[in-house]
Amino acid sequence: MANVTIVLGTDYSTLKNLPFSMGQPLKDALRYLSDKATDYNPFFTSGQWDGFVQLYNPLQCSFPTGLTLRVKLLLEKHGHEVTIDASQLPPLSKFVYPYIPAFVLRPYQQDAVAAAVKHRRGVLSIPTGGGKTEVAQEVIHRTVS
Repeated sequence: MANVTIVLGTDYSTLKNLPFSMGQPLKDALRYLSDKATDYNPFFTSGQWDGFVQLYNPLQCSFPTGLTLRVKLLLEKHGHEVTIDASQLPPLSKFVYPYIPAFVLRPYQQDAVAAAVKHRRGVLSIPTGGGKTEVAQEVIHRTVS
């Protein structure tokens, strides 16, 4: 199988060495049914639009960067090796802000901070009251200091 490279961008990422056979699975996986697909939409009712919003652009082999994990898992499911290239990302900006840690991070918060700093992006998923603000403050401090 192919070794596909995901070139990360700030808004959209692109795929390099993508086999032609992966075009349709990506189109199918990266779409959603719009709430505008109703009986009042003339394009939908006339059959000119199927009601789905496509997030994968097959001409540029691009997709929103926030869907990188989903794309990576789909490619691996189809037997392809995936490499992620973050070299095109701009450097993190430096700015001065007051940082006064008034708390001690819990172990799971420390793990979340370490992962975010290592990968430079991601989704922070912590239950209500779990300290997302504290984790975010620490991530910002470590990446811009």
